[in-house]
Amino acid sequence: MRFDLTPTLRATLDLGYSTFEDFGTPEGVRETYSLNSTLRQDLRNGDITFRLGATETENGERYTFSTGRSLTTPLWDLSGSVGLTRDTGGDVSPDISLDVTRALPRGSLGASFSQRIASGVDDDEEQITSLRVSYDKQLNALTSFNASLSYSETDPTAAGSNTSSFGSVGVSLQRTLTEDLQLDLGFQHRVSEDTAGIRARDNRLSVSLRRDLSARR
Repeated sequence: MRFDLTPTLRATLDLGYSTFEDFGTPEGVRETYSLNSTLRQDLRNGDITFRLGATETENGERYTFSTGRSLTTPLWDLSGSVGLTRDTGGDVSPDISLDVTRALPRGSLGASFSQRIASGVDDDEEQITSLRVSYDKQLNALTSFNASLSYSETDPTAAGSNTSSFGSVGVSLQRTLTEDLQLDLGFQHRVSEDTAGIRARDNRLSVSLRRDLSARR
């Protein structure tokens, strides 16, 4: 839900619900409820935000408060936030995000960092730290290039759980063949490891053709 309080001030309220089948519990399912509110004030060269979130899980309640600022200049796009999260165990952790994009001739260079507490795919609580760097370049009118490097670490807040890390490097090339047909080529190398000593690597090569279809009435 969105509420326009003034021409430059607005508030949003989001409700969330998710379930995860867990046959190790008597109920056989884990449920998560969330409520998130945001207050955003538009400024001349960006905005400032205040966020408050509450999440209820099978293990307890989690609360997050953060404030953020975005700034737009002719060459830079900057956005970041800082706050605190109280996890289901009662511990308080920082909630941080930073995103930087630099405009280049016919391209851009970007970097992002974040650290937060969130529910994982199985609804267990995790501290997730991630870092990403990307580069985009328009080689000519028909061809563009992208390269990216990313790393993430997931640390469950429950005692005795394994920490896992994941890294990847990838490159891709997009070529416009006709007005409505595009060829995409990509390669990605990925590495994952956890504290139990289990390591995995894989390489992925992708080739795809995309065609845009439009209907006129």
